[in-house]
Amino acid sequence: MISTIYQLSLESESAKHEVEEMKRNTEELKKEAEVAKIELEAAETKLKVALNEAEEVKAADARALNSLLSEKINDARSPTSEPGAQIPISRVEFKSSSRKVEESEKLTEMKVAAAIAQVEAVRESEVEALQKLENSQK
Repeated sequence: MISTIYQLSLESESAKHEVEEMKRNTEELKKEAEVAKIELEAAETKLKVALNEAEEVKAADARALNSLLSEKINDARSPTSEPGAQIPISRVEFKSSSRKVEESEKLTEMKVAAAIAQVEAVRESEVEALQKLENSQK
């Protein structure tokens, strides 16, 4: 009888320790989920910034190209020029302008892709933390 009470007491203590361990694990997982959420918000902010920068780069490139073309138009105009006449620019200038636009677009795409990848990684981390939390609560 005493050994049964002693055994039940040991089992009770063991169960208490398990409950305490589960509570610690739950708290840890909640903290991990909160960290993942904060990282996700930061990554989303970075993505927004990268997208804004990409738009600014595209707009700057367009302005630069328009400015270059406007200069060429003004240089080519003369009192005897006809309306709608084409304005020549050298192949080198055209290729240079085109290459700059392409490089800017590629850089923009790379920044956006990196930001998206970072957001996806943070989301996966958040999902894992939430799954761990759910599993520990079962």
